[in-house]
Amino acid sequence: MAAAKRWDADWTEVAVEAGFCTHAGKRIRFAELAEAAATFTLPDPLPLGIQGAGKLAGTSVPRIDTAAKVDGSANFAGDVRLADMVHAAIRQAPVGGRLTKVDRAAADRIRGVLSVVENPRWVAAVATTWWAAHKALDALAPRFENAAPSPIPARSTQRWTPPSRVPARR
Repeated sequence: MAAAKRWDADWTEVAVEAGFCTHAGKRIRFAELAEAAATFTLPDPLPLGIQGAGKLAGTSVPRIDTAAKVDGSANFAGDVRLADMVHAAIRQAPVGGRLTKVDRAAADRIRGVLSVVENPRWVAAVATTWWAAHKALDALAPRFENAAPSPIPARSTQRWTPPSRVPARR
């Protein structure tokens, strides 16, 4: 958007690739646009799936993280634990939907819940543990009203339950 404003162009026509914005033979680095870009409001909803989406489809790319994942030495964001760290679980409305109802009292009964954050399009539960945040989100039982039918099928609400005993493989 900052590049488009500078060039007096429609922002949807500006291409983004490899750290540059380009349009009609003009090219500028992201770094040169950062300060101006910080003043813009993000489009709502964000235009996803354009400008090079799927560019790597069918291309073999090296997996440099495989060895660390196999031997257990890889660090994941979920493995981080910090002093006084809190966890949040979020549930979003379907595309075009709006949050209409939550049961805050039910969430408050979950041990470790610190806060419930509502937005017209999502609700989040903040708690002292990952487990408490997810239990609180389920207890909130958020209800959403769809503004328009979604072309994306809704996810199943059925939960997987682990078996009580898994036989050892031989």
